Amino acid sequence: MVFQIKYPFNKEISISGFICKLIIYLVLIMLYIVIVMDYITPLVMECAMSIRNEEYYNAAYFFARLTVPNTYSWLIMFFGNFHIWPNALADLTGFADRNFYDDWWNSKTLGEYWRKWNLPVHNWLTRHIYFPLIRRGWSKVVSMLVVFFFSALMHEYLLAGCIGAVTMIGFNTMASQLPFIIIQESFKKQLGGQAGNILFWVFFCVVGQPAGMVMGSILLS
Repeated sequence: MVFQIKYPFNKEISISGFICKLIIYLVLIMLYIVIVMDYITPLVMECAMSIRNEEYYNAAYFFARLTVPNTYSWLIMFFGNFHIWPNALADLTGFADRNFYDDWWNSKTLGEYWRKWNLPVHNWLTRHIYFPLIRRGWSKVVSMLVVFFFSALMHEYLLAGCIGAVTMIGFNTMASQLPFIIIQESFKKQLGGQAGNILFWVFFCVVGQPAGMVMGSILLS
């Protein structure tokens, strides 16, 4: 995604490595589909229906059950799309720069997560939006807000393409994280490493993503 004159390349491509990773990737896709169709979708529908019927105890029950398959599906999606598939293409093309992500699972804040989660996209945003704004005299805070706003728009664009409607779910999901990022960064030293990492997992995977899915189901129904 980021243009530069030279990139590291291997002298030979690995067809066997590509085929092996391709098989793994297809298995992961099938596993992901099974989890989404058999576990996540029914729980999301039940939770959304309970909220519409004002049966909040049942909604909390289904929401709690939703957190486990959601976390599994998220990890499968990450492993397949950010590790297996990019490395499979790198085997096929001889591309030697395999730094597609950093240790996001150890993130202490949401801001740290977004810097580590998708390095190709992060590098593109940094080189083509953040640094140009800094060179024009914009402050770091305003430049970061512009990057986050652009990222929120792109999330909404991709989501709208998938479901065929502009719901602002993708934009609002990203934008709503900004206050939490600011608060977490302010209390990063007080939270410490382990406490901050626990809060990240709770707010992002255990609570945040299921809440987004339930909200989307309610808005689209």
